[in-house]
Amino acid sequence: MTARLAIVAVVVGSLTLAGPAAARLVPSKGKPYGVLGQAGTVAVSPDGKNVYVAAVDTGAVTIFSRARNGKLRRLRGANGCITRRRSRSRCRVDRSVASAFDMVVSPDGRNVYAGGDSKLVTFARNTRVGSLRRVGPALAEGDSPTVSADGKYVYAGSTTYVRNPATGALRSGPATTLSLAFPSPVDEKLALSPDRRFGYLMQTTQTANTAVLSLSRDPATGALTQLEGGCLLAKPELPGCGSTGWTGTSQPADFPNLTYQGADIVVTPNGSTVVAVINEGEEGAERSVAGLGILSRDPAAGLLTPSPPRLQSGDLTDNANGFALAPDGRTAILASDMLPDIRVLDLGSPEQVRTSQCFVPDRLRGCTQLRRLDFPAGVAVSPNGRSVYVANASDLLAFAKR
Repeated sequence: MTARLAIVAVVVGSLTLAGPAAARLVPSKGKPYGVLGQAGTVAVSPDGKNVYVAAVDTGAVTIFSRARNGKLRRLRGANGCITRRRSRSRCRVDRSVASAFDMVVSPDGRNVYAGGDSKLVTFARNTRVGSLRRVGPALAEGDSPTVSADGKYVYAGSTTYVRNPATGALRSGPATTLSLAFPSPVDEKLALSPDRRFGYLMQTTQTANTAVLSLSRDPATGALTQLEGGCLLAKPELPGCGSTGWTGTSQPADFPNLTYQGADIVVTPNGSTVVAVINEGEEGAERSVAGLGILSRDPAAGLLTPSPPRLQSGDLTDNANGFALAPDGRTAILASDMLPDIRVLDLGSPEQVRTSQCFVPDRLRGCTQLRRLDFPAGVAVSPNGRSVYVANASDLLAFAKR
């Protein structure tokens, strides 16, 4: 364990929780919901009637119906799952999805888009029962899909697709104009502002650096164009880019080989803040440390300003593997596959992002023991904010808000 990680172990072992939580989660009773493959990503339909879980290793998709109380039931027969090969589960066979790291349901609930291994697969959704059927061939650019609020465009990182609202089929859209960016990022994630006028692109580079780019968006064409001054970097590398202010509890001078990998990026529902989830580590280390980078947003100009250091929250947990923001914009759920643990975060504190609740498989003072916690990954919150679902190895964990 490096000196950096030794510091983290102390932080985790002496966890201090915040005051009254914005929300408390209660694990569902009984066994977790079984899924096919290694669960990696979760999505809830906008009508709250279905939950979809996709596997990172096989691309299998498991489909559940969801009751009003948040309880799930897998759909019967071929409606309940999709696999690449015939199986005892009698799933629908579709070889288009080899692995899925991200999945999203369109705002109208008529389509599901799954991205992984640089491919994007479109499914038509039966809005009555929730079953899925593939539409057209897989597209070549498809990691981390995002759908615009009006349902007209789908973005896979910086790649724009025009969506047919009747079928969900996609065709190439306008190219994104980037003036200050990395030419060959290893990962891209995009978040759109609630007013549909701006986008925020997180790029992880081949040099283990992370950039957050501010983009203007044309609602009529879906085109994205980088704003002047719209470049923030975790480590100085590109002339003309500002700093994200992400230092966590360490200083770059202490760790010259510090690395940053962007895990997720979201815009709060009120549009005032952009939250970036970052995995920070030291080159050659086996583990990384997760934190949140809080960026204030100018709603008129769309540009971002790093919050003061006291609002930059590093060392929340080990490697972040899943993140979701609740509809209230104050509560967030962060999953780590290294410890492992699941944390409920309160973003509403004027002083600092705080952990209000945590779940761990072994006993830890201040946390709830959840023995079945194994390898948490993707996180999803129901539209009404009352249910939280976390991918967990070959299972799906469910929590109810109390």
